[in-house]
Amino acid sequence: MERAFDPVDGSVSAESRWQADVYVFALLDHLDKSTVDPLDTDQWCFFVLATRVLDARTRSQHSITLTSLKALVGPVSYSMLSVAVERAAEAQRARR
Repeated sequence: MERAFDPVDGSVSAESRWQADVYVFALLDHLDKSTVDPLDTDQWCFFVLATRVLDARTRSQHSITLTSLKALVGPVSYSMLSVAVERAAEAQRARR
């Protein structure tokens, strides 16, 4: 959660809130150090959440653990990332 910045007058909002509709958490999920390659998208997994899901959490709004992420949503591969983002965005828009 963050306080919003207004570039017109340089002010910062008093209220902290999520500033995006969708959040993507990335995890380099390759365990063999001898072959790890951060540029290889097959070695990554992603967790995509609509902001409404984060808002519904009763725990900390400032951080999240991997265990908590996995309880909220399953990981997606890079090839499915755009689909997952679009679905989360649709879910967020449906809330409004």
